[in-house]
Amino acid sequence: MDTIICDAQIFAKIAKILISEKSEILIATANLVDFEIRLPAKKVLFSDILRQRARVDAGVIRIVAADVSRAGAISSIRKVMIKRCPRNHAKMVIADRCAYFGSANLTDAGAGYRSLTGRNFEVGLYTEDPQKIEFLKKYFFQIWDGERCENCAYARKGGRISCEPENQHYHHSQSAHKRRT
Repeated sequence: MDTIICDAQIFAKIAKILISEKSEILIATANLVDFEIRLPAKKVLFSDILRQRARVDAGVIRIVAADVSRAGAISSIRKVMIKRCPRNHAKMVIADRCAYFGSANLTDAGAGYRSLTGRNFEVGLYTEDPQKIEFLKKYFFQIWDGERCENCAYARKGGRISCEPENQHYHHSQSAHKRRT
């Protein structure tokens, strides 16, 4: 099933994926920022959702972002791995059974929360189609593993491209080292 979603619907779906899916979660965004997600019954920080996942028996969260300078509390959460790739502009949240991809960065501006008169207009696709999910996973891991960096100008200039995790506080666990299918 595929559903075109826009604006606030995007973050309702992303929150649902992060809260309900127990598999490994893959996130790609241009800017990694801790921001407030407005759910129907309450407001919650992105980092709080990730922290909640870390407390339960849920899979690792891998995040690749072009800018991680404002990651804040996200970088110290157990089971969260962050890599920086300055060329990443993809916006995806992928689990085993569902995924989102589209225009919205995982930021307050992407969520439309900056102001009613200055909000971004965002659109994307929520899917439960196994073929689309597998394609998105492969694309994500090409970035994560550095396979798309062969002719990268940043790499030639000595930039850090999808190499070691950015967050040195990552707590390695057995589940973090499972190889993807």
